Amino acid sequence: MEQKKKLSDLKTMPHSEEAEMAVLAGVLGNNKFIDKVSEIISEEDFYYLRNQQIFKIMKELYSDSQTIDMITVKSKAAARNVNIDVAYLVKIGDYFSYSGIESHCKIIKEKALLRAIITSSHKTIQDAYDEPTNIDDFVQSIERSFFQISQRKVAENESVLAKNLITDMIDRMGELRKNPGHVSGLETGLKDLDVMTTGFHNQDYVILAGRPSSGKTSLALNFAYHVASHQKLPVLFFSLEMSKEQIMERLFCLAAKADHHLMRQGRGSGEEWARMTSKIREISELPFLINDGAAISLNFLRSKIRRAKIDYPNLAFVIIDYIQLMSYPEADNREQQVSTISKGIKALCKEINIPILALSQMNRMSEMRGDPTPRLSDLRESGTLEQDSDLVFFIWQKEGEGEGYGKPVPAKLKIGKQRNGPVGTIDVMFFRESMRFENKF
Repeated sequence: MEQKKKLSDLKTMPHSEEAEMAVLAGVLGNNKFIDKVSEIISEEDFYYLRNQQIFKIMKELYSDSQTIDMITVKSKAAARNVNIDVAYLVKIGDYFSYSGIESHCKIIKEKALLRAIITSSHKTIQDAYDEPTNIDDFVQSIERSFFQISQRKVAENESVLAKNLITDMIDRMGELRKNPGHVSGLETGLKDLDVMTTGFHNQDYVILAGRPSSGKTSLALNFAYHVASHQKLPVLFFSLEMSKEQIMERLFCLAAKADHHLMRQGRGSGEEWARMTSKIREISELPFLINDGAAISLNFLRSKIRRAKIDYPNLAFVIIDYIQLMSYPEADNREQQVSTISKGIKALCKEINIPILALSQMNRMSEMRGDPTPRLSDLRESGTLEQDSDLVFFIWQKEGEGEGYGKPVPAKLKIGKQRNGPVGTIDVMFFRESMRFENKF
């Protein structure tokens, strides 16, 4: 028996003619509704081709500051050789008495999403019957398809006229002007870093680099803890070097300001144990996700982030510790491997619309120079990381600095690249025993 069927052989696709007509009628009756409607749906969300064409013409008329009515719509359609007769426009007029245009838009959107799910599912079934040779790629394509449906937005990937962006830009800048110095992105908890970067912003690809044992993981964990505990936003931490149990130990000692080394030996003070136990409820309620998969691939990373985004729609921050430990077996050499992974992470930042912080090792060049101050060229496989990233900063401590055991160690963060802000060096204090970073006193 023939297994494959065309979509046309299946049941009629979900749609609502009444909702579509009501929305078009609402715009004809009050042209100002076009803004509200366009925020929820696009012309592709209409089931009927004729309604798609009419809505597209309406948006063009509005963009050109022309009145939207039956005459102008009919005239514009004729100029485009689009066949829309007067009788159909009159039929739309029968819905002028309808109210609740936003509710009708939501119905249209829901039906469009259902059609997208059906179409994608049907294609998946057909492709599965063809028995694809690379199952991993096939599964990834399925996940990507359904993730895109779940994250579908109005007018996605469309070019937008500059004039249509002016109002939002002025409003945004106006709000910032009311709060000078306001951190508009994710706060890191380090005041001077937040001032220079205004926080980590959506779609930012951020590189944090340092030599081994320089405090990269500790600093990243500080950021994660601040976002999850102070801003109450979900964080996903990929730990390729340490186990999830080790990350939890560090998280507790950071939160409790406890000596990690002594606590692991069972020699922590009673006061430290009390502080640790007092943090149990707080940390148990943190929206903090840990994945300790070893040598994860780019496909694995995409899959886990997409799933986390579905489970936690307000997922705000992703951290990868660290990028050189990720794998890409198809690459011919290490440089190509890191390049492909880096470009994939940058694309993922845009897709999920949140900042991703990737930790990176530095090469030994800085140790061979008289001046240990890091440079962009010190990044391992530096070319592609520097090019793809939006923000690159380094962490280092000078040999011999500090005031002894239990005392904070002066450390420096150097912003070597920032697309939308200044570069420079920031002084912070590193409490090595509890792996905690704080602002300079």
